[in-house]
Amino acid sequence: LLAKIINDELRLRMKQNPFRYCSLYEMLKRLIENYNVRLITTAEVIDELIEIAKGIREKQQEGKKLDLSEEELAFYDMLVSKEGVFENYEEIKRVAKEIVNELGHYIKVADWNKKETLRARIRMAVKKVLINIIDARIDYTKIDEIAAEILNHAEVLYLAA
Repeated sequence: LLAKIINDELRLRMKQNPFRYCSLYEMLKRLIENYNVRLITTAEVIDELIEIAKGIREKQQEGKKLDLSEEELAFYDMLVSKEGVFENYEEIKRVAKEIVNELGHYIKVADWNKKETLRARIRMAVKKVLINIIDARIDYTKIDEIAAEILNHAEVLYLAA
């Protein structure tokens, strides 16, 4: 039962922020596989499940310490993986907040499957945020790649909502 609850919680969180919770989800899958082939005992499984639950709580607390909403945290985690693009974590935080702010009014009316013009506007809004903050440190093709990745992540994030 505990494994099912944690699995459901991680699956829900993986849809919102795969960058933050992927390692815990993989750990849970490995744990279940080891238990199914009888490599570990039930007591060891329970101990590991408790550790995974603590890990989920720690990941949530890290997000709260950054003073970011769940949506902002999802974009923050994605942007942290882009090495050499941003100068520091404060800049990444600012970009994440501005992206969620820019997407705000578009998301309420977005039909991701039908409105290509809306997708283009969202893509341009994201590029504008990136260009304003990143400035001339990287070339436009890299900004375009990051904007496309942000748009794809936004689709996953807001379609799940």
